[in-house]
Amino acid sequence: MRIWILFYLFNYVFYIDLSYFKPLVNQADNFSVNIALFEYFYTPGYRQGRGSDGEATMFELALYEPEIAPNTGNIIRLCANTGCRLHLIEPLGFDLEEKKLRRAGLDYHDLALVTRYPDFDAFMQTMEGKRIFPCTTKAKAYASDRAFQAGDVLLFGPETRGLPAEVLAQFDSAQWLRIPMMPTSRSLNLSNAVSIITYEAWRQIGFEGAV
Repeated sequence: MRIWILFYLFNYVFYIDLSYFKPLVNQADNFSVNIALFEYFYTPGYRQGRGSDGEATMFELALYEPEIAPNTGNIIRLCANTGCRLHLIEPLGFDLEEKKLRRAGLDYHDLALVTRYPDFDAFMQTMEGKRIFPCTTKAKAYASDRAFQAGDVLLFGPETRGLPAEVLAQFDSAQWLRIPMMPTSRSLNLSNAVSIITYEAWRQIGFEGAV
């Protein structure tokens, strides 16, 4: 009980949805097990683009106000398979408890890769010093035209509107990226678009860490 109260305090400060961890904590009768869970999710540096083992994160994937739960669920699974981390910028168009999100086959470890932010300013403060690439159909450069580095941030907009003008205006248009499409096509499904650009970035660094 005492550790769960601490979890809520960290949730207030760091804006993490800890509801997924409650069953784990409730089932852990041994106090040392609770401490181990606490240390795993809140080791220093874990939220600074590094995993619990101190290794640098592959890439940071950021969704600005995502609207559709299954898309986000698929992207969380993508992160689990590529060594990336996911950043969700609120407001969200769904509840992270939604069954549609869980149907993507998520488990507690996958959800540990997710960080939530109350607004775009909070996200930008956390990402200070990192290279951020907004992904938008308004861009002129393809993702394949850029030389990616581990730790780069790939920023995507909501499904029905894309990144708004006020967000894009905060970045040099030379940083904007797009996916090649036929001229008659308007856009791709969000989770598909995130997968395409993520794997292109990973390819460029030799699929580091892959088997």
